[in-house]
Amino acid sequence: MDSRLMYGFVAGFAFMFIPVRSDLLEGLAQFLDTLLYVIGLVAAVIFGAVLIWNAFRSLKSSVK
Repeated sequence: MDSRLMYGFVAGFAFMFIPVRSDLLEGLAQFLDTLLYVIGLVAAVIFGAVLIWNAFRSLKSSVK
């Protein structure tokens, strides 16, 4: 399960840097660049938070 979360975190982080380029629709390309960046940032934050939460939860259960 943790490996899938790690892959999701890496994919979300990488999703932030997908370039969208078009000479015809430059405004739309900028919008899509921003949209992909925000979606990737949110995904990376969510997956990172879940990874940290699971790490603390497993640490807490191993200490008991």
